[in-house]
Amino acid sequence: MDEDKLRIIEKTAYILSLVSILVWAATPESIQVLFKFASYIMLSLGFFMSGYLDRKEKSPILLVIAWVVITVNIF
Repeated sequence: MDEDKLRIIEKTAYILSLVSILVWAATPESIQVLFKFASYIMLSLGFFMSGYLDRKEKSPILLVIAWVVITVNIF
């Protein structure tokens, strides 16, 4: 996969995560579990794709720390 396609997938995952969090705030608790799971999958996909992009400022340790913090906050 080339870098442009990975960037598009990464941005799409982040945008979908933000949209799902906004929708999650307005839904009943029984449906919120599905949104939590979907958010986790999309954020994980975004972070996974970020790890494969060639960036000078990329730090894998910070990427893992951010993923752990967001995962804990989702669940």
